[in-house]
Amino acid sequence: FEPDPYVSEGFMKAELHQYQTIAGKLLLITEVKSVEESVIAIVSRGPKWTEKSQDASIASAYALFAKKQFDEGKLGFAAQFSSKSNNESGRVAVMIFRGNDVEEVRKTLEANDLVRDEKVRIQAFPQYLAKGAIE
Repeated sequence: FEPDPYVSEGFMKAELHQYQTIAGKLLLITEVKSVEESVIAIVSRGPKWTEKSQDASIASAYALFAKKQFDEGKLGFAAQFSSKSNNESGRVAVMIFRGNDVEEVRKTLEANDLVRDEKVRIQAFPQYLAKGAIE
């Protein structure tokens, strides 16, 4: 687990991301009766990210990976951030996986070519959402 460089001394910097949904659906539950644990994965630029990394092939590879995970029932939601995002942190996408097995999600993500090629890095950690927030 890597500490987030955008959290320091107990304060988190706010970011606003315009995104395109790749897979799944995230619902706003206004009356929370129960919560469920899932795993959130934040995708950021990796050490070998270049301006060319933003091309259609990278976006396509991410979308194919997310759709496969969604079709297998592992992923509940995935989105890719647009160039209009307040993106000082280098974050490029987000995924919310079903279940609470963080290590299994990390293994799945680390097997992805974008991660192995160090184009992106991924942080995965537990996330509690209102029950039914991801379809």
